[in-house]
Amino acid sequence: MESTFLRKVVGVAVGLALLSACAGNGGGVPARDGAPQAARWSGNGDAATLNLSGQYKGTVSTNQVSNVKSSLDVGQYRTAIGGSLTLQTGTPPVVDDAVWTLNGRKLSGTIVTTGGACVFATTATYVSAKNVLNGTFSPVHGCSASTNGTYILRHKCIYKPAGPADVRPDAGGLKMC
Repeated sequence: MESTFLRKVVGVAVGLALLSACAGNGGGVPARDGAPQAARWSGNGDAATLNLSGQYKGTVSTNQVSNVKSSLDVGQYRTAIGGSLTLQTGTPPVVDDAVWTLNGRKLSGTIVTTGGACVFATTATYVSAKNVLNGTFSPVHGCSASTNGTYILRHKCIYKPAGPADVRPDAGGLKMC
């Protein structure tokens, strides 16, 4: 259990480092101003309060394979989101690291395959009305140039934010994980 958590933390750290290195403008990840905390809901609906943390299930497709059953388990600190993307391609399943930066309902980020052999750029949109994350990815390092793809992941539950609410209106009525 601890090794899974450590793997997620390391994966998020590597992904965020890649994001900051690829930003090109020196912007990268915002400066940290304290200990990580769960996203807080202030009820004002701005992008920083949209809680996308939690568990997702859906499919990933490429031009080589389609509808691979997948799950996503992510945490969030402000606009930084990261965790594990699991692809049910065999036994054992493939577990990749995924990180995004949130801007409104749009996300941009990186997916790093197991072992870091391949890095994909990814963009996505969160559709609140359906609790769905729709995204695309394309290779940027160490992978076949023809491995482009899409993902559709339905948000199943959210992780409890700091505060008293058990079901948040901005989470579309999603329950806690």
